[in-house]
Amino acid sequence: MNSYKLGFGLVAVIAVLMTYFYGKLDKPAAISPAYQNPLAAQKTTVFSNLPAGWMPETNAMTTPPTTPDTDKQAALDPLLADIDSIMRELSMLQNQLFNPLTPYQSADEVMIQTYQPRIDTLSQRLEQQINKAKSLSKPLTQRFVWEQVLSLGLEDSASSLALSLISDAIDDTLFEDMLTTLGNSGYSGTARTSLVFSILLPPETTYYDPNAPADQTPTHPATPRQQRIQQFLETQFQQETDPDVLKAYLDVYHTMSQDQHGLVPAERFAQQLEMLRARMAPDQYFSFRLQDTKLSDPNADIAGLLREISSTLMTPEQRQSLHAQLSSAIFISTVPNAVDTFSQSIALQHQPLLLRYLENSLTTPNTQDRYSLYEYGNQAYVIELLKHPDPAQAADTFYQRLVDSNVPEEQLAMLLGASMGGDTLLKRLQQNTVLRQRFENQLKQTRQPDRQAVLQEAIDLLKGEPLMLDQPLDAYGNPTYYPEEPGIEPGLMPYEPTPAPDSGMPAEQYPGY
Repeated sequence: MNSYKLGFGLVAVIAVLMTYFYGKLDKPAAISPAYQNPLAAQKTTVFSNLPAGWMPETNAMTTPPTTPDTDKQAALDPLLADIDSIMRELSMLQNQLFNPLTPYQSADEVMIQTYQPRIDTLSQRLEQQINKAKSLSKPLTQRFVWEQVLSLGLEDSASSLALSLISDAIDDTLFEDMLTTLGNSGYSGTARTSLVFSILLPPETTYYDPNAPADQTPTHPATPRQQRIQQFLETQFQQETDPDVLKAYLDVYHTMSQDQHGLVPAERFAQQLEMLRARMAPDQYFSFRLQDTKLSDPNADIAGLLREISSTLMTPEQRQSLHAQLSSAIFISTVPNAVDTFSQSIALQHQPLLLRYLENSLTTPNTQDRYSLYEYGNQAYVIELLKHPDPAQAADTFYQRLVDSNVPEEQLAMLLGASMGGDTLLKRLQQNTVLRQRFENQLKQTRQPDRQAVLQEAIDLLKGEPLMLDQPLDAYGNPTYYPEEPGIEPGLMPYEPTPAPDSGMPAEQYPGY
């Protein structure tokens, strides 16, 4: 009996061992961590910071790869590193020329000659490197540049340049991040105002002359991006507290009320403007009213608007700014094709009202306020245009009034505004050697630096020398020493940009995604 038990036990043990042995052969061998692909562990490049939900475009019949193409990765990394280096050097050099605390102070000529060539070279190289990087991966390049912009500061001039180079067809995720930053009151009003005009006027925005005939104004369907911008603006109107940012929002909203997409009817803009009036400076409020008033319309209530402007309490600077805009509107409506394409003359019944208002509001120019000098000269020329609708006759009377003036400040201001009369008037003034000698004598006698600078500028103008200024010129060829926020003044420049995709799946926007 025991022998049977022993034999049965041996058979059972052998069966168990054979089952275990053959089972091991059927199972795959475990892969040791030592044999894993080392490329799979490389997570230190820019591709480790992919935006949420990012997936590369793949063929529907293949399995999507879990990591980006290593060749693209290797090519993109040095480009992004170079972009970072260029932006930082640009920021440093531009801060040498312009102090952010005194933005209207002219840079020293020696500093300009020293740094400007390098700034120009770096600006061109930045554009080239960003374009190269976008050709490899547009969304990753835009994301990287945006992070660098936040690092340098939204107010930085290098940041503004970089933003302008990536603002085409921003993907939805990055755009929402930008909107979050824009609505964050922790950033300064100056920074957020700059960002407004960088991202809320996408490439598909269209502009047209409000005086253009309706049958010559094409219409286009609104894009999802524009619809999102409208929603954002109408939400921010209720909660924005910074007056400069609020003004920038209204500038964009006003553009949308006049563009060719029809998202914001003119009546809706007018309602929003009245709701926000108490939170705006009076000159800003009336600025929008003036933009929406057609001087060529005989039924426009010009008299009521001028009375309301006159009776509203404003600072001298605010009223001066408003008068400058009114002069601009009159000039554009009076001189054919001065700036816009479909210029229409001012209705006859409005001309006496406008003439009387501008004559009564003409203030004494001050050589210590260069802006007031230019505005006096511009307003004086517009007054002559209202008296004499023929531009040639207006230029003649303006010339005679300038030459006959016995008030040095008035004569200087009119000379600085003479460019509104065109080349013919300027050449006639340059031929007047007695007038130039008068200004040269004044320059020798004065010891005031501000007056010396303005007189030298006037003398250079009479000599026919180009103005060596670091500020851009306005629509009349005058330097803009105190520029407005970087908005778009409707009616100044007919513009039909090429539409660009602004939303949807990344693969649809970027073939190289």
